[in-house]
Formats: sequence, structure tokens, C-alpha cells
Amino acid sequence: MDTPNPRIRTQVRDTLDSTSLEARRDVESGQLDGQARLFIARTQTAGVGRFGKAWASPMGGLWCTLAWPINQASRRTAMEGLGLRIGVAVGQHVEHLLATHGHSERVELKWPNDVLVNGKKVAGCLIEVIEKNGRAYALVGVGVNLNFSVDALPVELRSSATTIVDIVEGESPIDRAAQDLCERLRDALMTEGLDSATLAEARQRLHGVGKPARVVMPDGAEKTGALQGLDDRGCLVLQTDAGQFTAPIGAALHN
Repeated sequence: MDTPNPRIRTQVRDTLDSTSLEARRDVESGQLDGQARLFIARTQTAGVGRFGKAWASPMGGLWCTLAWPINQASRRTAMEGLGLRIGVAVGQHVEHLLATHGHSERVELKWPNDVLVNGKKVAGCLIEVIEKNGRAYALVGVGVNLNFSVDALPVELRSSATTIVDIVEGESPIDRAAQDLCERLRDALMTEGLDSATLAEARQRLHGVGKPARVVMPDGAEKTGALQGLDDRGCLVLQTDAGQFTAPIGAALHN
């Protein structure tokens, strides 16, 4: 496969336990030596999503992790708003995939970075930061349900998931999709802080506004209310019985 970007090498395997685990192994062994790399697997045997949940990865999906070196001098601003920047980038990628088949379904963002079409999950992201020998890397894992039917997923996931091929009734070239996604992830990672354009798009795409939501804090405490939107830092805002509540960074949304 050609490299999706001249500065980003690509490593493709037919089968991996997890592209994120493979990226971690290469970072920890020193093989990347400060360079970015895109890891792609045709299928994963032990893919992991948010909260440590298993991620089903049948053949035909786009399963990848971009290992990206973080500039230590600007680490704080580089990480600020990264979850939303990645979520918006993946949402734009899904919108692009649909448009290439003449479709224009609304693409939504379930905070911070699950992507939905017609209210069903079509893509998800997992972001980790690891350090080795004083050098930090962001591992941005993305899974896109691309060229397989939802029937290939475990039964318990089928009602809440969808796939690009089921929506558009046609396949998308995986190599071309990987190139587009890589470029969008690169641009999101090169942006520092939560810029106004990304925040505006995240607000426009936000799923579940006005509906009941439950937010779990980093310490395990919970808040319930109606989802109102995002504040200027990209944090969730709920309307609760006690008034408006802004969730802290690191909180998790369940709605």
C-alpha cells in the first residue's frame, strides 16, 4: 500500500491482535524513533474500544491506529480538545465516504468521538498517550464499519450499529479511505487547542441535544439531566433539577 502521506509510513497486516497494541509495541521498542506511523489491520482479534470494551473487527472494516509524536514544548495545547478534534475529523471522513456514493445522511458526534449515522454507530475512536525515553506519543485508534454488513457484527451490537456499505449499498476502496482518514487525523493532530471552527462543528454535530443523559465523573459520581450542549472548552453541559451543570474534563457520557 502507498503511504497515505509522504511523512507518515504505513504498516499493513492481514491480522493483528490490535493496531493500538502494535503501535504501543513499536513505540516501546524504540522502532518509531520520533516518527509518525499508521498501523492498519484487515482484521483484529482483540480490538479494544472505550472503557476497555471489546471492539468487533470483521474483515472489510478500516481498523487503524496513528502513532503521533507529541512536541513536549507544546504538549498542553496539543492535547487540549484533542478528543473533539479527532471526533470531528472522523465525522468529516464518514461524511466524505457517504458523499462519494451520492449520499448526504446527517453525521452526528456522540461526545466526545463516536460517530453516528441515522442514530447508529458507524465509527469510534480511542486515544491514548504513552511515553518512552522522555518522548510522548498519542496513539489514535479509529475503527470504521466500512465494507461489511452489520450482520457480521455480534448479535448484541447489531441494533445500535450501522455500516457504510449497508447505508450506501456499495463498497469503498479501503486504501483510498485510509488515505483520506490519515490526512484528516494528521490535520487534527497538528492543530493546537480547541479552535473555534472545530468547536462550532462539534456543537452542530452533537448527538442527543435536549434528550436525557447521564454523565459519569472521573471519580465515579454521576449526574443526570437533559443534554444542553458544549461549553467553550468542549465540555458537556446538562440541565439538571438543580440547575445547569458543566461536566469536568475526563467525564463520560451515557445517553
